[in-house]
Order: sequence, then C-alpha cells, then structure tokens
Amino acid sequence: MPELKEQLKTLESSIVNRPPVCFGTLPVSASDCDLFYGKSDPIRRLNFVTASQDELKSLSETCERATFGMNQEDVLDESYRKAGKLDPSDFSMRFSAIEAGLLDVVSTELFEGKTTARPIRAELYKLNVYETGSFFKPHIDTPRAKSMFGSLVITFPTKHEGGTLTFRHKGGQWAVDSGKLVSEQAGPCVVYAAFYSDVEHEVLPVKTGCRVTVTYNLYFVAADTPFSKLVGNPIPAHRSALESAFRDLLSDPTVMPNGGRLGFGLHHQYPLDTSPSPYARAARRKKHQQKRAQLEALMGFLKGGDATLKQLCDDLKLRTFLGVVYRTTEKWSKQQDDVLCKMVADIDAEIEDSLVNYLRNYYGGKLLTRSRWRKRDMIVEWVTDSPQVNYVKQQYMAFGNEAELTHTYFRICLFVKIGATGSRETIDDDDDEKDEDEELEVMQDEGDEDEELEVTEDEDDEDDESDNLHTSSSTSQ
Repeated sequence: MPELKEQLKTLESSIVNRPPVCFGTLPVSASDCDLFYGKSDPIRRLNFVTASQDELKSLSETCERATFGMNQEDVLDESYRKAGKLDPSDFSMRFSAIEAGLLDVVSTELFEGKTTARPIRAELYKLNVYETGSFFKPHIDTPRAKSMFGSLVITFPTKHEGGTLTFRHKGGQWAVDSGKLVSEQAGPCVVYAAFYSDVEHEVLPVKTGCRVTVTYNLYFVAADTPFSKLVGNPIPAHRSALESAFRDLLSDPTVMPNGGRLGFGLHHQYPLDTSPSPYARAARRKKHQQKRAQLEALMGFLKGGDATLKQLCDDLKLRTFLGVVYRTTEKWSKQQDDVLCKMVADIDAEIEDSLVNYLRNYYGGKLLTRSRWRKRDMIVEWVTDSPQVNYVKQQYMAFGNEAELTHTYFRICLFVKIGATGSRETIDDDDDEKDEDEELEVMQDEGDEDEELEVTEDEDDEDDESDNLHTSSSTSQ
C-alpha cells in the first residue's frame, strides 16, 4: 500500500493550524479610559491615561487578592499568583470591548474554517491589578461552560515595565509586552489579546509601575440566536494545500478503491464530562444520552485547524463524526488497542473482563486495532494522532487473579468516511447498514443481559496490509 501511505503523509503535512492567539493595539480616546470603582461609598474615579502612582495604589488597595482555578475550585496561593482583583459588581468603565468592535477582530484573526457566520458573546469577568513584583505562573484557564472557547484580555495604558503576557501551545510561543506596546503609541491605546482556553499562558513579574487589565470570557452562542457580532472569515490561504491534497487522494482510483475511513486526532483540547453515571437505570440512561449529545455538539465548537478540516470535508461532501478513542494495553497480551466509543465511558466500576471487551459489550465500542486474538470492528487509516497533551487519563479497578488499580487514556478524534472510487461523496449516503451514530450508540445499560450488543465485523480485513498506520503529530507543549 505505498500509494496510500504517501497520500496520507501528504495529507498530514498539508494540515496547518493558525496560531491559537491574536493580539494587538487599539487606539482609544482619553475619556474611554475612565474607571469608577469601590465596594462602598464613596465611589472613586481614575483615568488610566493620567493616573498617578497614588491613584493606582488606591485602586490596588481596594482589590481583593486574586485566586486561580484548580480542579474546579478557586485557590489562593501568592507563590503561584500574586495580583489584585475586582469583580464586575465593584467597578464600571467607559471602555467596552464589544462596542469597540474587538469581537470582530477575534472572529477575523482567531477563527477559521467557518463558511457561515457564528455568533459569539463576551462576558466581563474580572479586573486585575499587577503592581511591581506581581505575576501569574504558567496555567491553562478552566472553561466556565461548555460553550466557552477562550478569553479576551484588555490591558489599559498605565506606565509599566515587565508583566509580559506569554503564551505557549504545541511548541509555539508568543509574547505580548503591553508596557512596551503602549509606550510606542503616539496616543492612548489599549492592548488586546484573545486566545483559546487550552492555551498555556503566564504573566511575567512586573518590574516597575502598575499593569491593569480586564478579562472577558468568550462564548459561542446558539446558531439560532440573533447577535450583531458574527464569527466568519474568508477561507484561510493555507487551506488550499490541504484541499489540494484531499482532492488528489479522492481522485486516485488506486487509493481506498472500496472506500473506507480516515482518522484525525484533534489538535485542540475540548472539555467532555468524565463524571460517573448514576447506578439507577433511568438516571444512567439519561446521563449516557447527555454524554453522547455533548460529543455530537462539539462539532459546532471546533477550533482552528480542527474547524478547517471539518469544513473542508463538508465542502467535499464527506460524512464526518466525532468519537472518543480509548487506548489501552492488555496486561496479559501486552497488546496496545484502540477502541472507538460515542461517549466517555463509565469505568469507575470494577472491571472483571478486559477493558476492550467491557467497552465493546457495554458501550458499543468498535475495536480499531487487530491482533492474533481479535479482528477489528472498523478499519481506520490514520492521518494524524492527537498531541500527547490531549490524552485524558481515567483510572479503574481491574480484576483478574487479583485486584489492580490501573488506567487508560482517551482522546477525541474526527473520522471521515470515504466512498468507493467513482462515488467518493458520502454525506448523503442512505444505503449503509446503519448511520455512524447508530453504529456506535450505546445499546444497553451495564449488566442488562437481554439487551447485549452484538458487535459485527465492519469489513473483512484478513488480507489488509495497512493496519495500524499511525502518522503521529504529537508535540510537547
């Protein structure tokens, strides 16, 4: 299968992801820099353009010490974050990122792969004050809701040195030196930085002066919700190489002549519910339905290159679906297996059988790897794997000769169905045995013997020579 391998390598090399952060300066009037603040009377006022060090000191003294999120809790630790904060109820300002048009900037610079406009909204979250010596060590933000995709930070024009906002993601690094950027402008300006929630960032120590910021949480809005600021871009220039590689693959009659599936590990991180389901049958079924719906809904919230890939497949009329792919190693065989599920499985229970069989029997899992003991349920030609940082760990108690606490990992992948030579389009297929969503649907509750799922062979792969083709794209953050 040398032709297929070469085509997949070309396809992988054509996937280019836009930087997950955008930043710049925005000119403002002096009146836009007024701030009113206070927890009680009297309410105080300062202007960031003309504020003295005493006025900024007064603002800092009004603030509470800033916390940070860890394991869904707010933590106060000034060895990790040293800064002040005010909640939106304790301040008011003339400047508005929404009225200034910065959401349009975010939609133009940060997003890609959208053929139709998608509304977003910005929610004012905090005001932070970083005095001399203040900092915030490297961290990743905790999304406040499943529709939250990122943050927008506005730095006001106060004199300061240091306090550089630094971003790191998949081997890339970007730095926003707000003090330097403000000083280089002829008139008043704010510095903005928007970024995805899975991007690591830090605030380096402020050397002199005072750095004041406000942060907005950024959310997708339901597609049928009217909104004035819409997400929508021209097709990014780097999509043309990906489209060309995809079309070359589809036009080659020797590549996947009988059709098949391509697998892409997603480049960005996306939150999924990993909490265990209730044991009561009705409540358990409801939780499973919610988990499956959450995964399906992610199609509307893909970011960066993931969104570009999905849009391209839509344009090529190729069916796509998202799946949770577990990677586990059986202790008795040392075999590394991948199992595709349509939801995050409950593996908090005691598992007496192998995890592979557990996922197949109770979650409609499809085995993607082949061994001397098992045949695959589905053949997938892998184009990219997910970066290692995107793998999510789950622990469980395995029972064999003795109980053992062990673990597995899962990642989210996009699967693309390719039709046979001469009829590559699959988006409108109605002659399959089942739709992909039906194939992978959970057919039973745990322990419900009379509803046991029968796993059927998807394709005969005895003579297939392309098994376990993984072109890894993993990078360290």
